[in-house]
Amino acid sequence: MVLSNNLMSNEVLKFLFSFIGGLLWYRILFFIAPLYFKRPLTRSVLKLRWHHLHWGIILILVGTIFLLLSGKNGVAIILFGIGLGFTIDLFIPSLQLETDREKELVVYRNSLIPTLFLGALITIAVIILSYLNF
Repeated sequence: MVLSNNLMSNEVLKFLFSFIGGLLWYRILFFIAPLYFKRPLTRSVLKLRWHHLHWGIILILVGTIFLLLSGKNGVAIILFGIGLGFTIDLFIPSLQLETDREKELVVYRNSLIPTLFLGALITIAVIILSYLNF
């Protein structure tokens, strides 16, 4: 860790503020606007069990692509921080959720093609963006 005059570097502070903000965002929203969590748009319209864990993973992915292709870490650090905060906020609850293992395995088995498709899209996007000198 880079320290100067006993102060943390700008990058570390950006990450920490972004991480803490991401970690607390949905917890605060849960207490301020609990009705938001009853029937979110992604569940009612798209019929997906979308959680902020998913937003966190997407932000980490975008931050990674941004860092790889632009070489600038300022925006990437903020995206990593928020994304990791969202992800960590659901880490412990996801370990404690009651699930039906047989259903999980069926879903996992049936998700191979969509997962490979998503992986291919991400790979193609990175290749195209790298050729465009993003």
